Amino acid sequence: AAFILGGVALSAAMEPPQLAAAADAPLCESWAAAATRAAGWGITLLLSALAFRVADGLLISRDDELADNALRSLELAAGMRSGELLRRSFAFPTTAEAIDAATAAAPPRAADLLPFFPLRRPIGAGEERRLNLFEPRWLALMDELGGGSSAGLPGATLGVLHALNKCYYEADGAEARRVDVVVRRVARRVRVHRCEEGTRPVTGQRRLIVHIVGEEELELEPQSLRGDPSGFLVGRAAPLRDGLDGPGGTGGDH
Repeated sequence: AAFILGGVALSAAMEPPQLAAAADAPLCESWAAAATRAAGWGITLLLSALAFRVADGLLISRDDELADNALRSLELAAGMRSGELLRRSFAFPTTAEAIDAATAAAPPRAADLLPFFPLRRPIGAGEERRLNLFEPRWLALMDELGGGSSAGLPGATLGVLHALNKCYYEADGAEARRVDVVVRRVARRVRVHRCEEGTRPVTGQRRLIVHIVGEEELELEPQSLRGDPSGFLVGRAAPLRDGLDGPGGTGGDH
């Protein structure tokens, strides 16, 4: 629309009103006025064609994105029906104080429940990955694994899950959010290789850089996978048996 209006304005500016209106104008001036009008309308048509082309390209891009999203949704639904993928939704606290309160109010976690970290791309056996952690729930998890602080974290183990889809929502309460996540049933155990304490550049809040190394693949027990009051998934898992296969985790910022 902006291209079209611009072309119309340009053609109007190029047309001398006096030449168009004068009945007794010389013949050469009439031809000049006609040529000016023709040039103006030609520019308008050219700009209109360009605008339509741009709009058509935007619509095609939008349709491609919608088609990709629809295909992805179908693949996720098929995976959940087959049991290859698991979907969980749970609320979690967003501050250290709320995490401490939720943990204190909950019954003790069973010893055979493994905590899991959701990641975006698979990690292989023997592969090292760096995690940049600053969310209170992940810092609390690492402190728990380290026996109260990050100093005891090297050598600790946890599980990682390949998260194919993850959405966050507002939850009841000012210090809580809700997450809806779809993960693969095949997970992987990882071991903490080393960690580095630090602070975030802008806020100055605590940050923990954790280096993990992939170990064996695990098969989740679907019925046991649930959200822990502290804000992460926990579940029972055993070494992967024959007949199942799939990627188990990734690295990133959390």
